[in-house]
Amino acid sequence: VSTQSTGFNLRPSRYLSRSITMHKEKQINFEGNVILQSDPNHTSRLAEYLPEVFPECSLLKQVPSLVFLKTFEPENFLQKLFKHDTLYRYLHRCFVYQHTTKTLDLSVIDMEDKTFRVQAFPKSTESAVIKEIPLRIPLHPKDFTHFLSVVFVDGLYFSGIAPKSLFFSVENAVHSISNDQVSRAYYKIKEVVERMPIKLNDQTKAIDIGAAPGGWTWYLSKYVGEVVAVDPAELKIQIKPNIKHIKIKAEEALQSLEKESYDLAVCDVNHDGKILFDILEKLCPLIKIDGLLILTIKMPKRTKSNIENRLLVHQKELIYRFPEFVVLRTFWLLANTYERCLVARKKPENFKNT
Repeated sequence: VSTQSTGFNLRPSRYLSRSITMHKEKQINFEGNVILQSDPNHTSRLAEYLPEVFPECSLLKQVPSLVFLKTFEPENFLQKLFKHDTLYRYLHRCFVYQHTTKTLDLSVIDMEDKTFRVQAFPKSTESAVIKEIPLRIPLHPKDFTHFLSVVFVDGLYFSGIAPKSLFFSVENAVHSISNDQVSRAYYKIKEVVERMPIKLNDQTKAIDIGAAPGGWTWYLSKYVGEVVAVDPAELKIQIKPNIKHIKIKAEEALQSLEKESYDLAVCDVNHDGKILFDILEKLCPLIKIDGLLILTIKMPKRTKSNIENRLLVHQKELIYRFPEFVVLRTFWLLANTYERCLVARKKPENFKNT
């Protein structure tokens, strides 16, 4: 996210030779809808994820790179969004708008007694926006009280203002990508638990197959009573009292654990096909009735349609080989590339598939 306004290049005399009168930010109760910009590869997934995690917002529409959201509490929603340690990683910019017009018309916006930073989409629109701002209105890329948002898409301009406290930049986010958890896998399990949602507590007993380097184990250890991590490799996490690391291959470990039972089994092994289902053959009997299985299905690089077909094949094979399980949901997680995540529950004996 750029921290410089293109205004410095467009009208340098306005910024360099004219002293800027700074205005104290006023407390305002503002309304407006929100537009989030992300990488085009993540747009559809964000559009699905956001309303599930934040019930105060609803999806209006999505176009490549942009998610349009309706929220009655934009300030509360944005503050929570910026503090969310998964979603902020996929945001590029955030726009707040109150007006929709067919032409670029900033006269509908109250600009008095404010200092602005301008952000526009696409970036090429920014020069036209700055030219429309009256010269008496100060602009500054850092010392601003409000930011002006203008998005031009589908022949319409979406424009509005919001206080600086709601301006988003990765540099100023509450979390830093440089302080990431053990691995990106941490955010996979976090997203699944949030979106299902899955209730975990200190009575929950979990097993993590293919645990190294430890992202899933580390996340689960924060919320469950015990997590058994199975992997011959070292875990790059602190081994807390509620973590038990079994340093042998999954096939051997599961045989030695045949008398154990678990409320939750997770499996993120880098295997597909026969090896994966051989592991499941030993793992599934250890899961309690009504217990959950969270499984990553790895796939070679394929087109989206081929990935969806292959996912369907895996689901059918899982149900055929393990009829005691019902598939609850499949996810294309934000952290997924050529893989999908599947959640299944072990049915009671008298449960019938519909």
